[in-house]
Amino acid sequence: MHMLKTLKTVKLNLVKIIARFALGNNSAPSLTRSTKKILVYGHMGIGNMVMFTPFLKALRSHYSDAQIILLVGNSGCAPVIDESSLVDRIQKMEGTFFQRFKTILDIRKSKFDLLISSFHGSSFYYVTMLLNIPHRLGHVSGPDWESKYDFLYNIPVQMGENEHEIERGLKLMHALGVEPVDDRPEFYLPNPDVDFVTDFFHENHIDENDLLIAVQADTWRAQQWKRWDPAKLAKVCDLAKDKWNAKIIIFGAPGHLEELNEFLELLRYQPIIALGKSSLKQSAALLKKCSLAVCNDSGLMHISAALGVPTIGIYGPTDFHRTSHIRYGENHSLVRKEIPCAPCFRMRGDQQVVNCKDRICLESISTDDVMAAIGKTIINISDRKNSRYVPTTENECLASR
Repeated sequence: MHMLKTLKTVKLNLVKIIARFALGNNSAPSLTRSTKKILVYGHMGIGNMVMFTPFLKALRSHYSDAQIILLVGNSGCAPVIDESSLVDRIQKMEGTFFQRFKTILDIRKSKFDLLISSFHGSSFYYVTMLLNIPHRLGHVSGPDWESKYDFLYNIPVQMGENEHEIERGLKLMHALGVEPVDDRPEFYLPNPDVDFVTDFFHENHIDENDLLIAVQADTWRAQQWKRWDPAKLAKVCDLAKDKWNAKIIIFGAPGHLEELNEFLELLRYQPIIALGKSSLKQSAALLKKCSLAVCNDSGLMHISAALGVPTIGIYGPTDFHRTSHIRYGENHSLVRKEIPCAPCFRMRGDQQVVNCKDRICLESISTDDVMAAIGKTIINISDRKNSRYVPTTENECLASR
């Protein structure tokens, strides 16, 4: 342990030495609206990218003539803004050490005027110290987050405690003297795959007026502690079929077929399967056709809410102040329990949640809790055009409370 700590200290000091020589004077020259080339770090998850879109919209609006390049890793977040006009190009940083180094050299040749990094981009510190970009705008240590690389930025932005991630992103624009006018997160579907959705509906005998409930059967495997009990979720699916004759469409990551098969064994009714049969864009186009969605705290939850689909998010250990989708609009809801130790997954890291043994924050959420949220959502959307899901009898009304 002591040896590891020593190596980390040596590494940090080495980065500081290299940065001092490579970046030179750390003062920021005056920045004008005529900035021509902007590099933005987009190394983050899918949900985080959805929450980052208000910043990207404001950036594009203010620097409408600039070339904006988004540098991403292998997190799969690119489809969120792919095919949009927010950036001119998405550049991937991946591969071997030599491939990454070549990418850095290629970026350096472009001579960017401005680098922007949210707190998610801190892992690209080695890129920052080698690019020699004159203006380096980035999140630095604050009340609820610490970074070892504050020295890399000459336009530092400190985040406030319990701020939503959308506001954290927009603070970067504030540092540029810009007040954003549109803070709505988005998932870009400029040309929805109409043929895919049409064929999917036809193959699965789905009618436009059916009550379609999108259900997420999985979550990111590295964060299984975000996943609500599959047995309880399966019971919710069956109850929704019994009470509202809902058609359940199962969504999830393409490679999670094992989780899908385990989940299917828990169900009484056969659902409609989208997991593994569609790309992220196709899933989003299909999701947009759903009446409502029930999701774990995940990228899919953020996509659903950004598309305007009434979304029920099941939250356990995650800091809901920072990532809750109810920030997107009034038609979304959050199911969580007030537990003294929750939320424990905060900006400072996941050590506490990883070491948790009981997951009481998720275990205490019952099927009745989620069914009540679904019932309320159905009532709230009952006045939408062509809706046929209004409870009409006293028993149906009671069932949806």
